[in-house]
Amino acid sequence: MAITAPSAQALSTAWNTRRPEAVAAVYAPRGARQVMGYGPGRVEGHEALIAHVTEIMTAVPDFELVTRSESVSAEGVVTFEWTFRGTQQADFGPIPASGQEVVLEGVSIITMDGRLIGEERVYWDGAVLMAAAGMLG
Repeated sequence: MAITAPSAQALSTAWNTRRPEAVAAVYAPRGARQVMGYGPGRVEGHEALIAHVTEIMTAVPDFELVTRSESVSAEGVVTFEWTFRGTQQADFGPIPASGQEVVLEGVSIITMDGRLIGEERVYWDGAVLMAAAGMLG
């Protein structure tokens, strides 16, 4: 499956298959995901993407990723606003499983490599997960 500007919907569709390989498939072979709010930082290449997405899907197995909006600049950069909702049922890095519903709202800025994602820069607030896990006062 290839993502084509302006269809960030293809990326959310891949996530909602709950198959890490489907998510990796929308990235170029050396495609990268740079997580800004929390997490591993830069994840590059299909194997690393599969491992990263597997960790997220394991922590929140009942998630749903919903596209709120998408747009494409004149230069072809895709802006994708999304909501990720689900129950954290396993640890996510240092954040312990909470059994609580988590609602993350974020934005991805995507540059294309042909018809695949060259880079996705992901912006979201990691404090939302910490608050759901009771880590914040």
